[in-house]
Parts: sequence; structure tokens; C-alpha cells
Amino acid sequence: MKEITSSNLPIPLYQSPPHEPASPSAVDLDPPYVNGALQPNLDADVGLGIRQIDPWLIVTFERWFNFNVGDTYKFFAGSTSYALAAGEVYPEDVYKDRVQLVIPASLVPEGTIYPCFGEVTRVASATPSTSPPQTWFTKTTRPGGRSIYPWFHSNLVIHLPDDLKDKTLDPVRAQAGVDLTCDFYPFCTVGDTIEVWWNGIAVFQKIDQQHVDGIKPIIVHVPEETIISGGSGAVSILFRVFDRVLNYSGEDPQWSKVIKLEADLEHGLLDQPHFVVGGKSVDELNFDTQGDEVFSAEMVVPRTLPALYPGGPSTPTPTGALIHVKLTQFYPDCSSNVVTLPAFAARIGLSSSIVLDNKYLEDVIDGQLRIEYTLTTASGAFLRASRGLGIRVFGTKKMMPPMRIEQDEGGLIDPEHPFIKAIFPVYSPYSPNNSVTFRMEAPRPGGGLIDYEETVNAGAPPPPDRFRIVLQEDFAPFIGVGPVKVYYLVNDHTMRTLGPGVQTVRKSEVLEVIFGSVVAELPAPLLQYVDVFDNLDPASVIGGQLKLTLPYIRTVPGDKFLWTWLGANASGTTGGEVELFSDTAGKPVVVLVDEAFVIANDNNEIRLSYTLVPKDGSRRRYSERRTITVGQALTLLRPEVSQATRYPDQLAAVAALNGATVVVEYPQMLPSHQVRCCWTGIAGIGTYCETQYGSSSKVLHFHIDPEVVGANIQAQGHFIEVQYFVMRGEHETPSPVLALELLPPPLTEPYIEGHSRDGVLNLATLNGTERAIEDHWHFSHRFQRMWFEMSGTYADGYPFYHSFYTADLVTQDGELNGVRPPAPVAELRKLKDGSPLSMRFGVTFDRSAELSNAVWFKERRYTIQALPTQFPVPSLIEATGSGTRVTLAPLNAQYGAHVQVS
Repeated sequence: MKEITSSNLPIPLYQSPPHEPASPSAVDLDPPYVNGALQPNLDADVGLGIRQIDPWLIVTFERWFNFNVGDTYKFFAGSTSYALAAGEVYPEDVYKDRVQLVIPASLVPEGTIYPCFGEVTRVASATPSTSPPQTWFTKTTRPGGRSIYPWFHSNLVIHLPDDLKDKTLDPVRAQAGVDLTCDFYPFCTVGDTIEVWWNGIAVFQKIDQQHVDGIKPIIVHVPEETIISGGSGAVSILFRVFDRVLNYSGEDPQWSKVIKLEADLEHGLLDQPHFVVGGKSVDELNFDTQGDEVFSAEMVVPRTLPALYPGGPSTPTPTGALIHVKLTQFYPDCSSNVVTLPAFAARIGLSSSIVLDNKYLEDVIDGQLRIEYTLTTASGAFLRASRGLGIRVFGTKKMMPPMRIEQDEGGLIDPEHPFIKAIFPVYSPYSPNNSVTFRMEAPRPGGGLIDYEETVNAGAPPPPDRFRIVLQEDFAPFIGVGPVKVYYLVNDHTMRTLGPGVQTVRKSEVLEVIFGSVVAELPAPLLQYVDVFDNLDPASVIGGQLKLTLPYIRTVPGDKFLWTWLGANASGTTGGEVELFSDTAGKPVVVLVDEAFVIANDNNEIRLSYTLVPKDGSRRRYSERRTITVGQALTLLRPEVSQATRYPDQLAAVAALNGATVVVEYPQMLPSHQVRCCWTGIAGIGTYCETQYGSSSKVLHFHIDPEVVGANIQAQGHFIEVQYFVMRGEHETPSPVLALELLPPPLTEPYIEGHSRDGVLNLATLNGTERAIEDHWHFSHRFQRMWFEMSGTYADGYPFYHSFYTADLVTQDGELNGVRPPAPVAELRKLKDGSPLSMRFGVTFDRSAELSNAVWFKERRYTIQALPTQFPVPSLIEATGSGTRVTLAPLNAQYGAHVQVS
């Protein structure tokens, strides 16, 4: 695809960092992609703008080899460790060609991001597959920011050169071209493109680093050939900006205020026509407020035609002269279209006019319409051409309005409808051969995207014959997931240059609906034998039938109740109508339901609701829906942690150096159950929840990462709540809670290098290079905060205190190797002989900077030896003399000698 050219040098390409995803994985996955992304995009493999990211980014994975239920897929952006989004292959995905992840715009990083890659872990393998890393560029700011004015962009300002202000552009001056100056605008970024329209003809200028830095002004040169093509008359000049990912200035309006320049480039031209709206001549049109007016082009044909060259003869305008009006439509995508209106007779010397169809103006909203005319004789011989008039048209485009759904009740669609009817509006441009895709999409809770689409040819107009039928089985995945986007895509199969132009596939405005219950005003129905968790055990039904109670009592004779028992299949569904009489009105109504409708829904759900049809013919009123799960009653045992002791329920942190394993087991477990297990410690990093499908072995194991365990370590121990929830349909049944006390691990003492085993610190042995050391400790993490300090007494009796760290980050090196700051040896040598020296080290395992949350390790205590030790002189018993000089006679030592030490 082509790139818009510029006179500027190309921007240097971004060099991706020389590292790959650091994981023991096979790089054999197709790169994930985003529909509508720019490829290539200057310095990146993929470029994403606002229209791809807001309100969420949809990342698509093509079906991979050995695609199965339970496979997990993740998308990484800027990190090899933390996925931006993750999803799982569900049973309904098995036959799809692709799966998608939904990422809220707030989570998408900005700028040039590397590496960006996908990862798939197949259910039968622990080795993930990854895609080749790519560089993605994302940007969600608009050049120029938002405008404070509704009809032109307040932050986009363009100026004529000084020599053309209040002047006329003649052919001699046009030879040098015209340099237009644009003011610096908010969010000016390298790679932005200035798009200037000179009477509807586009001229482009790229923004480089010098523009951004303010070193050089933003000047757009309009060459002579563009000036000539723009013609004579009142030239309209305006501009907009788009960036590398086609974020336009705006959003609305996109364009700057129009400036005018009179151009007189050839002789013999007639005066420009007037564009008349509501009796006034204008050169701008607000279609929102003036779209219902009558538009006309008006001109005055002179009695004498102007000379074709200076000093040339003037000739009278012949009788019967004809006016041929030419309209040139300049669309926002830089394309144009010429329309020639039927000729009509000129009123020589008087005003002549022709009515313009409003569609010519509506088609160029956010663009321009140029009006000019030629004068011919009655036989068609050319006489003269006129100067042109450019009309700036702004307003709200309504080319592809949203769809309408017949069953839509104020944004809510009752999911019990067997189908919905989605009706297309009138849209333009329209062609029977266009491919039209009807699409619904919504984020899947827990990751991924739920989508439905159908593509057919547009077919013959007109509406309202065009519609699509979506069966309940097709919209069922959207029930209860929140807002669903409904829109259509039109593909005209035309290839266009990627740039400011309209792309091949056009997207309509979006209709948002929720597939959920209608507004409920009546209390939910009641069903006999249902437990507190809204589960009905078929074995609990006595006598072959059960009671369904409709509890609403503000009724009168003649009212009707329509009740619905919607099961999982036709044999499990029933319903009926109850007309109220004097003896049944004003009290709860009881309906008997056969046990067969319970058995038919075993291990499924029943949805119960009722509707009140008032006797007086007023609107129907709907009840809350009650959803009942049908199946064996659950006997949920409390969860257990493999590494913990029971009674007391304690987990020694040192036993969970590789993480903890939560074991969930209950006798009624089925593979269709979803079990959500939660380890609830401190908020955020100390809490973890995971959902798994049930197992035929009736046992599930949930791994708790050691980081999650370690984040909960506290000096006096900390209680963790471990619990699981069995999800059957819409209902969750909670298990008993395991209150597990997490005991802190053994924490080593700090020490001075070379004196790890000494109780006495002999200052004479210090060489001046020693370090204060705290070796690697269990559950260390680079984002923990640490405190490290020494205290003692100087020789003069004053206290000594030295702090190595105060709420400092442990850092990656500290996480791996412990901490080793230099010891203050010079200060240690000043300490008092025989005084104690203490060393304390503590960290916040919860990674907070609060000293009160710190866990202090075992304290190291030294005794300072500052003076050399002096002892009395020993004595030799058999010798004569005293002190340090004695005499030992050989005869006195023939049997040895004795040394006495006191």
C-alpha cells in the first residue's frame, strides 16, 4: 500500500530491542492481528489508532494446530512475563476459524511496544507455542487535541504569506508557489501529516523532529501546478492533521477555519457565481441547521464579454447564450466527482439562477463543493468560463446510521424471543453488489470475544425490505454479558490508497443493546422444594408434582397471569395462562407443575417468570426472572491445602517455597460444573482466583503462585481465607471457608562480611572493605521494600546509628543475591570497647512502603573489641628470679618444668 508522499526526508526507522520473548517455547504460532490495523506502519509491524483501540482492542488469533477445548491463549505487549489479556477455548469455539481477546482501552500501552506476541498453551501440553515477536505502535491522542468550537478546529490555524495578505494572486506570483504557515498545535508528533486543501485539491506535508522541537516552522508549500488546478476566484484554504495511525484532528470538527485568497490567473473570466441559501449569498454551509433550505447557484452574465487578453477587444454577449453549471464535489477522502447540470438560458445583464439538489451538499459534508460555469452560444460554441467559488460544507454525517432491532425495548432485548429481526436503515453510497456484513460482538467474561456475523450481497433496494433474522441459538451467547455492539460493514471491493481516504470496508454507527430480562416490576415466582442456593433436586419432589407460586397480590378480577417455565429443551418447557376471578384475585396464585418437567431439565436450568395482563388494557407488567438449577444437591467439603497441617490449620511459609496447592473435592462434581477457587489474602497481590471445569475424578487442584503466598507473610502470622464456588448456570454455591494461618518462614541474621560466626567484633581485624550482608531470603521480590540499620555506642558514650536502606526497593539483584551494602568501617572503629553492636534487617512482603508492615529478621548482636587484651606474665616454678627475666638451671628441669598462669 502506498504512503502519502512528502518533501521531507523519511523518519528514521525504530530499532527493536535485541531480545526475544524469554520463554522455553516453540515459535510456531501465526502472529495475532487486529482488523483494520495499519501494516506496515513506518517504524512498526502494526499500527493502531483510536478506532482500533477505543473502547476496546480486539486481538484475533487464527485457529492453531491441534485446536481443542481448554487451550489457553494470551497476548503479550511490552512484556514477556505478564499477559495483557488471556482467554480459553470454550466448547462453542471448537468450530470457529479464529478466537479473539478483548482488551479495554485503558490497559493498552501507548507508543512503540516490543515485543508483541501471542502465546498458546494446548490442554495436552505444558509447553507453550508463541508467535514471532513484533513491534506495535499505538496512539490514542488526536493531533491538535479537541476543539472548543463546533464548526472548525480551534487549535488548527493557518496563515497566508505576508505578501499575499489582502492581495490578489496573479500568474507571476503563482510561479513561485505559495508557502502557507501552520501554527504549532497540541499533540504534534513526528510522522504527523498536514493535509492542506487548496480549493479542494490536497497538498501534504510530513512533520519531522525539527518541527516538533520548534526548530523550524510548519510550512506547507503549494506548488504552481496545484494553484493553476485550483483555478481563479475566491480560493478556500484550510487544513487538518492525521498521524501515523490515521488519528485525525478532531474528532469533530477535523478542519481549521477557512481562509480566503483571491486568485486571478487568466484573463477573460466571468465573475464567480454566488451560492444562495435562504436568500443570502454564503461561502460556508452548516448542513445540520441549513440542510432543509433551498440551495441555488446564481450568476449575472454581463452584456459585454471580458477581453481574452490585456488590451484585447470586448464583444457583446450573444442573445440566446446558455449557462452550463459545473459542480466539483471534493470528498473528505481526497477523491472528487464532477457533476454538470443541464444548461439553461442566460438572462443577459440580469441575475440567472439554478436550484441545486441538497444531495450535492449532503454528499460532501466535511468536504467542499466548487461551483463554476461556462457560457456558450445557443449552438454550443464556447464563449467564456467563470471564476470558481468554493463552498465549505460542515455538519453531521448520516451516511451509515445504526440498525434497528424489532424486539429492542429501550436497549433491552428479552432473550426468550425465538429470534430477533435486525432491520437495515437507508445508507449511502449503496450498490446491490456490495458485500454487507451484519455483526454482533461483546467481551466474554474472563477473556475473549463473543461474536456473530453473517455476510450476503446487499441486493436490491429499497428498505425496509432488507433485514436479517438471528435465531435464539445464535444470540444466546450474548445473554447476560452486558452491552452488545450491533453494526454492519459494507465492502465495495474497491482498493484505495491507505491514507486519509475512506477504506474499502465502511462501518456503520453502532447500536448497543443488552440481551437480558425486560424491566421487572413484579416479584419473582416461587417454586416448591428449591433450596437456599436456588437448586432443585429431582429426588426431593414428592407425589409427582410441585407448586409454582405467583406471589403478586395487587390484582383484580379479570386480570390474567401468563407464566413461563423455560427449560433446556422442548420436553422441559411449559407454561400457561391463569385468569383471575373474585376468589383468586388479590392473593398469591398457585400452579401445579408435573414432575416430568423437572426430570427433563436434570443437570440443566429452568427459568421461571410471569407477566400480568391487566383487565383495563394497560401495559403488561413483567416479573423478575428466577433461574433454578436442577440436579443433585451439593455437599461441599471445605478446601484443603496440600502443604498445610490440619487442626490447627496452619501453613508454614517455608513449605510453600514453590507455591501452594488447593485441593477441591466434593462427591457431586461433574465435568460440566465450573469451580472458582479463591485464595483471599491481602488485596491485590495477595489474592488469587482461578476457575476450572469439574473433573470426572471429582478432585481439582489449584496452584497458588509463591509470589501470592509470599505477599501475605507478616511477622505475627496472617490468616488466609480459602474457599471455592461451584457455578451451575447463573448460580454460585459457596463452600465452607478454610481459615488458614500462614506462618512466617525462618529469617536469617544479617552480618558483617568475614564475621558471620563471631560474637565478638575485633575492630583490629577489619580491613576497611567489609560489607554489611543479608543473604538471599525466602520469598524475596524486587518490589519489596527494605530497611537495614546498625546501632551501637561511640567511645565517647554518644549513640551510633547508621541506616543502609529506608523503604528502598529490593531490586532484581537483591531478589536473586541478597543485599550487600558497604559497611561504615570508619565509624565502627570509633565504637566503645565492650559495647554491643546490633544489626537489623526487615522487608515488607506486601511490597508497601509502610514501616509498620515490615517483617524484621533475626537481629545480629556483636560485642565490640576495640583494645588489645593484656594478661599477667606467667611464672616458671623451677626457675629463679621474677618478672619477665628468670633463670632455669638444667638440674632443676631434668624432670620437666611447670608454668603457672593466673
